[in-house]
This record gives sequence, structure tokens and C-alpha cells, in this order.
Amino acid sequence: MRCMQRVGLVAAVVLAAGSSVWAAPTAKVVATQGKDPKLGFEWSLEAVQLEGLADAEVQRAVNAALKQRVRTERETMARGLEGWERQADPSTLWVGMSVTLLTERVLSVKMEVESLYAGAAHQNRSLRGVSFDLVTGKELTLNDLLAAAPEARERMASLVEAALRKDPDSVVAEDAYRFEQLEADAITDVVLVDGGVRFLFGDFQLGAGYNAGTAEVDLPAAQLAGLLGPGYPSDSRGLTGALGR
Repeated sequence: MRCMQRVGLVAAVVLAAGSSVWAAPTAKVVATQGKDPKLGFEWSLEAVQLEGLADAEVQRAVNAALKQRVRTERETMARGLEGWERQADPSTLWVGMSVTLLTERVLSVKMEVESLYAGAAHQNRSLRGVSFDLVTGKELTLNDLLAAAPEARERMASLVEAALRKDPDSVVAEDAYRFEQLEADAITDVVLVDGGVRFLFGDFQLGAGYNAGTAEVDLPAAQLAGLLGPGYPSDSRGLTGALGR
């Protein structure tokens, strides 16, 4: 299991305009580890935490929501282990968080989840996205960021598939894991990146074999014209740009 021991600033920017100087919000990643001997369960968890946001109430709400996301992953796996046969080696969970975009108005975070039930054939890997409006504190859903109409999602799926097929390192490069067509309902998680959107896919989401792994596809906002949702920020140029893993 990965054991991430980093507690540091992800980004910090100070901008000056004429004689006025203001500090941008920053973010740090806080790592914690723990174990439950009764379940034979060990975990290493990361949570992004905002600092320096002008609205302290919004900052508290966003930080609490990010901590809860991580806590939910741990609690869900713990429940699954209650009926699991104990093994000599522990079952493990790693949750990583990294900032993909941070501006005065929006925060977008990628979650990587790797779980292994001791004795299982392989671990499970997933990628998830969570974004927040830093003015209201509202979490931005998939339908906020992307147009929800079926025809729009089908068009997005075509664009993502085309990008995957152009990438020699993507899952479709190996004939053994080739998928016939990317379905629109495979688009479940995205994060914002500098000037665009990153589409995230965990194990099996593309219909490919486990060994194909996870996949990420970046598409610029210009290519997604007419396909973005009502909550997509009009200026997605970040103070941090695209950061993290």
C-alpha cells in the first residue's frame, strides 16, 4: 500500500495589480494513516484542505466536504470487510487527493482510490473528481460542469474516444483491451484543469480489461463548445494551473 507522508502546500500565488497586493487561496494535502486490527485493515488517506480563502465559512464547508469524501471511502471499505475472511496480510486502502485547478472562484480535486481486499485476485482502482464553487461553497456536480442532454453526452463520448485512440499509451493501444465504442454513460467523473476539462476513468469503466488500468483525457474548453454545463466557470485559467499527479 502506498504510504504518503506529505503535508505541504500544493500552491501559493500572490498577485500584484498596481499598488494593491492580494493573496490567492492556497491548498495543502494532509495525510493520515491508521489501522483496525480487528478487521485486518490498514489505510493511508490524503485530503486537500484550503487555506487563505477570503470567506472563512465557505472554506470550512469545502474542507469538511473533502474530509468527508475520504472518510466515506474508509467507512465503506470497513463495512465490506465485516464479512470478509481474514488473511495473514492486511486489507489496504489508499486515497490520494491532488489539486487540478485552483482559482479565486473554483477548486477542482482529483481523487485516486486503490483498495485491496486481502486474498482477492487484484486491487481495485478508481478515479473521481470533486469541484467546488468557492463563492457559494456549492459542490459542482457533473451536470453543473457538463451539458446533461443525451446528445451532448454522446458527442462528448465521441471526442473522448477520439482522443484515447490517438494516444499510443492509452488503453485502446493494446488489442487485448480494445473497446468497440465509448458509451456516454461511462462519463461519470471529471475535474477542471487549466482551460479545459479532464475526463477520469477507473478500472473497467472503458470496458477494457483490468490490466489496462485507469485513464485520463484532457479536452480544451474550446473543443467542448456547446457541451459545457451552466456551472462551468467562464474563466477556468487557474492560479495554480494543472497540478498534482
